[in-house]
Amino acid sequence: MIESNSANPWRIPAVWLVIGIPAVAVIVGVIILTLSIVSYDGLVVDDYYKKGMGINQSIERTVRAKELGIRAAIEFSDDPLIEIQLSTNPDYAPPEDLTVSFRHATRSGSDQTVSANKFENTTYRMHLPPLLPGKWHVEIAADGWKINRIVQR
Repeated sequence: MIESNSANPWRIPAVWLVIGIPAVAVIVGVIILTLSIVSYDGLVVDDYYKKGMGINQSIERTVRAKELGIRAAIEFSDDPLIEIQLSTNPDYAPPEDLTVSFRHATRSGSDQTVSANKFENTTYRMHLPPLLPGKWHVEIAADGWKINRIVQR
């Protein structure tokens, strides 16, 4: 018998190269598309222009908190219960309620704003659903002042 010079096409490396590169590209594309759909976080800030225009007002509120000698300590006791301890100048009467905003560093969909009610003279309590792990920017505000803190959960 005479053997033919035509080899099995699957044993030629060039065939695998021609088929393999597009196949790998399609597989990687499907993986990236799936990850981008599953982990969509949205925009961090939708109205960046308005946020930029309000920076002076934000600075004034922070300066006002320093003038009043306001400091805050945040304590996470049981997961849904959060306690805030304010320290102020003796001549400043703490407000009845505080507005507390929790903003996640990278996932704006997890941001929350709650009201903290006065529990004792300078102690405030609030209930909050469990926070995602990561870095949180906490803003405590009332009566024309605000304090910013960073909390790691």
